[in-house]
Amino acid sequence: MSTKDVGASAPRDYRLKVENFGPIIAADVEFRPLTVFVGPSNTGKSYLAALLYSLHRNAALGEVLVDQSARREAPPVGAPEYEWPDSLVRGVRDWLAGPGPPPALPADLEAALQAACDEKLTQAVSHEVRRCFGISNLTDLKRWSSPAETTIKWEASPPARHASSLSIRISQTSHSASIGDLASVSPQDCQFWSQSLRTVKKEIKELWAYFLVTEVAKSVLNRGFGPMLKQAYHLPAERAGLVRHHEAVVRNLIRAASTDALRPERRSSPTLPGIAADFLERITAVRSAGEKRRHGVLGGDVEVSLLRGRIRVRPNVTGYPEFTYMPDTSESSELPLARTSSMVSDLASLALYLHNSVRPGDVLIIEEPEAHMHPEKQTDLVRFFARMIRSGVRVVITTHSEWLTEQIGNLVQLSALPEDRRTGIPNSEVDLSEGKVGVWLFREEPEGRGSVVEEVRIDPESGLFPTDYDRVSETLYNQNAAIFNRRQDD
Repeated sequence: MSTKDVGASAPRDYRLKVENFGPIIAADVEFRPLTVFVGPSNTGKSYLAALLYSLHRNAALGEVLVDQSARREAPPVGAPEYEWPDSLVRGVRDWLAGPGPPPALPADLEAALQAACDEKLTQAVSHEVRRCFGISNLTDLKRWSSPAETTIKWEASPPARHASSLSIRISQTSHSASIGDLASVSPQDCQFWSQSLRTVKKEIKELWAYFLVTEVAKSVLNRGFGPMLKQAYHLPAERAGLVRHHEAVVRNLIRAASTDALRPERRSSPTLPGIAADFLERITAVRSAGEKRRHGVLGGDVEVSLLRGRIRVRPNVTGYPEFTYMPDTSESSELPLARTSSMVSDLASLALYLHNSVRPGDVLIIEEPEAHMHPEKQTDLVRFFARMIRSGVRVVITTHSEWLTEQIGNLVQLSALPEDRRTGIPNSEVDLSEGKVGVWLFREEPEGRGSVVEEVRIDPESGLFPTDYDRVSETLYNQNAAIFNRRQDD
């Protein structure tokens, strides 16, 4: 089956704006079907990718208030629980209890609902962002060289009818989260709620009114944030080691935690940031490498076109899965991942995610996908990303690879070439239109003040994205020329 058969309508693009966040002075990034972060190390690429993941995972928007039928995971462990104010419950009850269809949500009731949602968001955002980054206080995310307030804003791009935004502020002493304008309530939902309130038994009317407040909140948040609340998955930079030795990592964490519990005065239990913990949890829960799912065709593509072999999952008496690799050149020998190349371990996690978890419409964040890969393989990987995007999966990558960005430029140029003029160009059936790609350069400011983030557009003459890699190439070339000339003089 080709990936053309797996098509799904992609969710709306969205923007993430930050100021004074980690090493980043300012960034305003529009996330498109393929979003690429490039630039020097320690400029905030992983920080921004982790923030995006935590927003998709946010307990309030993603798990507590939004319809559970749209989700495929249990809420994060320790997610906060909430109660609605009595005044809000009474207000919703009175609004829905009148004869006939209820009018539009009254302004005072809308303000009360927004205040209650903002309170929940402040707690939930703090919980999920701290969990994903593995920190105890949100102030740890403030820009290190500045006392200025940290601001984060997440919104649809371009703004759309019924679309809301999420804003977060972090100061030296406090933090808060708030929703922009609430989306309107669906008239059909209002009619249903009103009828249900009139027909429910008298003895449970108060309980039912409390339930209806949650339903109203779900309705406005689903309409306001729906395009941005797609499931997200994160493949961390250390994924190869975690996949190879997942059983030992989990065993040691459990052993150390249980030992420290007996010696509280020496408690030093190792912890993992939520991103790495989520990855380990998903990997250890895998029970099959290739379920016959329609969306799993992408996992098979990784094995066929990139791995040149199959990832197998074997049951283990310890309860953890054992992963092996069977090369296409062998019909019987299976190698434990610990004995394969780092490239195989890296791509194994991608194949397992696509076989078992990622579906069209989801967001897949991959840090340094080029790690341990030969340049030719890296160019193959870009073509695979293009097929993923065609299937409806959104991809966000951080990279230090010039080969990746150059190949992305080639596929963008190819999209402008009619098919009847592609004869003789290898793999010309795969391309990327320019509107589906965003490349963002993280540029260091002088004197170590931090980094700024700016979009780089493809150069129409060279067909390349102007990243800082060409500067490094030019420096090396000039250095080589100087050395060569001096040797000639001798």
